[in-house]
Amino acid sequence: MILGTLMATPTFALTSESSSDVQFTFQPILSLSLSESNLSIGELYPGTFGRSNYIDVVVNTNSISGYTLSAAVGDGETYLNSDLVNNGNVTPFTSLATNASIETFEDDNTWGYTLDTGATYSGLPYYGATNWKVLKQTATNSSDKSIQFGIAAKASEDMGSGEYKNVIQFRVIANPIPEEPEPDPEPGV
Repeated sequence: MILGTLMATPTFALTSESSSDVQFTFQPILSLSLSESNLSIGELYPGTFGRSNYIDVVVNTNSISGYTLSAAVGDGETYLNSDLVNNGNVTPFTSLATNASIETFEDDNTWGYTLDTGATYSGLPYYGATNWKVLKQTATNSSDKSIQFGIAAKASEDMGSGEYKNVIQFRVIANPIPEEPEPDPEPGV
């Protein structure tokens, strides 16, 4: 009988719920850094070919659509073309063509860049060009966000001595995030 009385006694529990919307914005980042600021061909003598040190060009982004890394030569002020020039007004080193892909330099007094440690070389456009040379393009936020970049040059037997200079500029742009397609309207509406 005691057991029956305990079970028959109603029990009440009070509960309360409320909700709160949670929102936050994860800020986009996009940065570009170089492992060194100078590329230098240490020992280039008349009639020889020489390579520079290699620098790492590193992109840091959380863009889900990837990025495009490009480069050009010059600055629009001191350096007005893609040549490596000497202040003594001697013959410059001219850039290889931007569509070149050569394994060895045939022409004297030319220079180019490499992304594959010297297996192939190409040229860069002038800074004022509409289209800079694309060095790397990704479609996603990949984990491999760097390239090794170097230059090389070939000098003629009668090339004048001195320092030959220019500025290589790198630019990174996040690819646009594709818009989600509009849902199809219901049939008959």
